[in-house]
Order: sequence, then C-alpha cells, then structure tokens
Amino acid sequence: MDLATRSLAISLACAGALVACDRDRTVELVPATGQRTTVTAARVVTNASAVTQITEARCTREFACNNVGPGRRYSNRDVCADHITTDSTDDFTTSDCPRGIDQKRLEGCLSAIKNESCESPLETLERIAACRTGALCLAAPTPVP
Repeated sequence: MDLATRSLAISLACAGALVACDRDRTVELVPATGQRTTVTAARVVTNASAVTQITEARCTREFACNNVGPGRRYSNRDVCADHITTDSTDDFTTSDCPRGIDQKRLEGCLSAIKNESCESPLETLERIAACRTGALCLAAPTPVP
C-alpha cells in the first residue's frame, strides 16, 4: 500500500469512526467520476463528547461566577449539568453535525467559555461565536475543481 492510499485509509477511518486522530494530513481524492475532493483528517470528537465537555466548562464557569448554590441560578452542580446538557444536546444533534465536532475548534470554544466574564450572563452558547454549531461542526470534504 503506497503512502497516499495509506493516508486516505487513515483519514477515512478517523472521520468515519468519529474518533480522535493524531494525523493532520490532506489527501486529494480522484474517484472514478473524475471530480477531485480534498480530505483533511481532523481530530474529531462525537457530538455527545462535545456536549459533555461544554457542560463541564459551562458549569465550572457558573460555579466560579457564584451562580451555583442555594438561592442562586442553579441550586447545585448536578442541576447545572442537567440544564446545560439539555440545552447543549439540542444544539449539537447528529442531524446538525453529522460528521462530528472538530476537536481544535472545540478547544477554542472551551477556552472562550472559561474566559467569559462573569459580568456577561451566558444564557445561550450561541452568544459565543467560537461555540456556535456552524463553527464547531466538522465540514464536509471540499470539492476541488
């Protein structure tokens, strides 16, 4: 198996299985139709894993901002996690992100959540540009003319 074929197999396996892949390679596919497609193997996480990571980051922020506890926005961390998981699951369905979430972009989102000021209430994730569905979902391969 030559290097290009091996790289393609690794790229497709990583994207298809929605698992983390340490290789960031770009491969150009030329199927029988003659239309060329560029495939980049990104590190991919499942939608469910992204929701878990986002929930953890948001509840950590809510706790740091003193929004968790008796008489506060969330009575305890479990209530926070339940509420945010429900919201985030609705944002990252498999129909919205069928190929999964790009790990590097997710890391940017998690960093933005962590750095969000307590003065700015984080009612919805859409308020942070780096965390919007369109910014996090792994894009389809780009056709090359």
